[in-house]
Amino acid sequence: MESGIAKQSDLALLSIEQKTQQTALNTFRATYRRDLMDLRVLCGISDTTYQVLNDIDLPLTEDIHESSL
Repeated sequence: MESGIAKQSDLALLSIEQKTQQTALNTFRATYRRDLMDLRVLCGISDTTYQVLNDIDLPLTEDIHESSL
């Protein structure tokens, strides 16, 4: 913005979008926790620890014709 490439309004829009995405992430995390607790209650599990899921590695094939589907 200081060099004149971006406008003040562009920076404001990016800031709004960042806050929106952060709010969505917080909502997803809260939903995960709630659903995990619901699942545990249904299964009769009294453990209330928060589980952090590991990142998954889903490599994409370069050519869709190589797909096994």
